[in-house]
Amino acid sequence: MTTFVVFGGSGFLGRRLVKRLISEGSTVHVAVRNPVQAQNVSYSPLSSDHIRIFYADVWEPASVRRVLAGADGVVNAVSAYVETTGATFESVHQEGAETIAYEAAASGVARLVLISDICADPQSGSPYIRARGRGELLARQAFPGAIIVRPSAMFGPGDALFDKFAALSRLMPVLPLVGGGQTRL
Repeated sequence: MTTFVVFGGSGFLGRRLVKRLISEGSTVHVAVRNPVQAQNVSYSPLSSDHIRIFYADVWEPASVRRVLAGADGVVNAVSAYVETTGATFESVHQEGAETIAYEAAASGVARLVLISDICADPQSGSPYIRARGRGELLARQAFPGAIIVRPSAMFGPGDALFDKFAALSRLMPVLPLVGGGQTRL
């Protein structure tokens, strides 16, 4: 049986990846900073034989190393669209990507998939896009065979954009326009 580790497995994309891997008969280790919160996520069909939730923080190499033990493949679906105290674009998308890739290579993991961004560019003026681009470079240096996936905007039930607007529309008589209506999404 194949074992995959999904970092960010409780997030919007991570949840869907976990469900898909389980449906294909894989064992999945969900690596998250908040295991209690992740246990409340629906991974139907949930089977204790096929899914385990682990604490892992991309800024703690030892925790990353522990969850990678015995894994055949790893997916880095960790993401931050807004910077917060301690979770900057650089720390999540550069340092985190490098840590996961380095530890995966050192652990002998056969496959690494890094979920990046369609516009990733290490020279970009946007801190988010620049961090994504630099994270790709660092991941490939640490794990030369890394597969980089560059999705466009992802949306659906539980997303970070349209669900917020739907909730606002139930509370407010009007909705604010992002960037005064000039922002292209």
